[in-house]
This record gives sequence, C-alpha cells and structure tokens, in this order.
Amino acid sequence: MVTPTHPPANAFVKVARPIYNPIGFTKGYNFVLYFIFAGAIVGFCLARLQFLAFNGIFCNMQSTTGSAAPGE
Repeated sequence: MVTPTHPPANAFVKVARPIYNPIGFTKGYNFVLYFIFAGAIVGFCLARLQFLAFNGIFCNMQSTTGSAAPGE
C-alpha cells in the first residue's frame, strides 16, 4: 500500500484513499477512469453478446460447407 506524503485535500479523498490504494492505484482519478472505461467495455460486450448465437449457426455439423466459423 502506498503511504501518502501529504494530507488529504478534503473528506472525500480521506475516505477514498483507503479504498483505491490497496488495489494498486496511486491517484484517485486513475481509479475513477478505470471504472468508467471498464464499465463501458463491459457494457459494450454485454450489448453485443446477443449477436454471438452459438446455437448451431456458426458450428452447424449438418451444414454442407463444413463446421467452421465465418471467415475461415
């Protein structure tokens, strides 16, 4: 855990430091940006997951062209 060299600027920073320092973040804005962009990526992946239909569309064994994914 990183020990801060200066006192916290306000009460929010005083509460937030014990949360983000043990995780490995040394600056609070990096912690916030991580969750913003990680949430965006997770949200995008969950939104596009419906298009990955694995129920016989990509790997259909009864297909005459074989059982490969598109593009192979």
